[in-house]
Amino acid sequence: MKKVLSVLLALTLVFACALTSFAAVSPTPDKYYTIDANVAVIGTGTAVAAPTVGKAGQIVVLTATAAEGYVFDHWELDGMFEIVEGTIYDPEIKVEIVPDANNKTHGDLEDSADIVGDAHFKPIDEEATTGEQETAKPDDGPVAPQTGVMDTQAIAIIAFAIVGLMAVVVVYKKRTEKTK
Repeated sequence: MKKVLSVLLALTLVFACALTSFAAVSPTPDKYYTIDANVAVIGTGTAVAAPTVGKAGQIVVLTATAAEGYVFDHWELDGMFEIVEGTIYDPEIKVEIVPDANNKTHGDLEDSADIVGDAHFKPIDEEATTGEQETAKPDDGPVAPQTGVMDTQAIAIIAFAIVGLMAVVVVYKKRTEKTK
C-alpha cells in the first residue's frame, strides 16, 4: 500500500508541475494611455490634447493657444511618446504614443496621465524661446510580467495542497493499520 501511495504522490506532483507547460499564454488586452495637456501658468493661454485617451501607435495632437497679451513659448513634455511632427517650440505638435516592451517612459511622471504636455507662454513684449527640436530619450523603467492561464504561484499552492492531502492519507492509513 505504501508503494501505491508513493507512486500516486509522485505522479500527482509531476502532473502539478507539468501544468505550466500546458498553460496557454493569456491574451494581452489593449492598453489605453491617457494624455493630458496643461498650461504652466494659469491665465496665459490654453492647452488641449486630442484625443485624451489612445492606444500605442496612435497620433495625439497637442495644441496651445496664447491668451491676449501672451505668445506661446514652448512645450514641456513627459511620458511615453515620440514627436512625429513639429518641435517643442511649435504651438501645435503631433506625438505618437510609443511605450516600449519594458514600459519605459521619457521621464519621471508624477501625474496620473501617461503623456503630459505643459504649455509655456510669455508676455508679448518678451522674446519667445527658439531652438532645435528636442526629442526625449527613454530611461529604464520597471517591467511588468506577462502571465499565462495559470501562474507559478497558483501551481505551487496546488502542489502543496496535494502533498498535504497525501500526507494526511498516509498518516490515516498508518493509524488504521496499527488499530487492526
